[in-house]
Amino acid sequence: MKTRQLSLLQKKILLSRGWLTTQSTDFSSALLELCYRREFQAGQTIFFEGDEMDGLDGLVSGSVGLYSSPTDNLPVLLHVSGPGEWTDGGRALSKENARIVSPVARNDVTVAHVSTQSLRALEGEFPDLRLRLVALSSIYLDFFTLLNADNSNRDIDALTRAAIRRLLGEGFLPGCEFPGDPVEIPVTQNEIAELARLSRNAVGPILRKLERAGAILLGYRKITVLNRSLLND
Repeated sequence: MKTRQLSLLQKKILLSRGWLTTQSTDFSSALLELCYRREFQAGQTIFFEGDEMDGLDGLVSGSVGLYSSPTDNLPVLLHVSGPGEWTDGGRALSKENARIVSPVARNDVTVAHVSTQSLRALEGEFPDLRLRLVALSSIYLDFFTLLNADNSNRDIDALTRAAIRRLLGEGFLPGCEFPGDPVEIPVTQNEIAELARLSRNAVGPILRKLERAGAILLGYRKITVLNRSLLND
């Protein structure tokens, strides 16, 4: 694993989507100056659920599957994160700071990492740092609230549409309020089915119906959202 400083382009990516869109310019700039780049190959686990947090991690490029293991069964895919999304590091300076998900690289990914030690130093410059981290934790809280609400619906069409909207970040991720179309999402139909808690056979016809309606375009290991307004129930 290689470690390097972030480029200007990589910093711009982290500033354009997600948590840092809610933060002041001076704080965001100071935080990104402390970040260094970590690279992971496809299939590598970035950290494991239950690990003690060692800082913050923001996705710069590639995509990451977020998995949870609530039981002794196989890990459950909760979400597929894209550039600009940060991991569950909002409690990095708290006593209760165990990781709640296991991010797995779906392709070669680049992650911006800032250590807990660097965060403590940053707190001297920004005494409200912990409140800023609460804003990051709130994104995760909003996501899980949305996930539970979506999964309470028993309509398979609604479940499929909701899974795609979550992949777009709608309803929980700052910076996604007024996105443009089209948007390409590197996700398979099997993964959409898993995110919707449905079978591949149930999801396939719904995706093809959405494609005929002009909402999405199906591709090899990806979908392209052409008109997100057509994904609303």
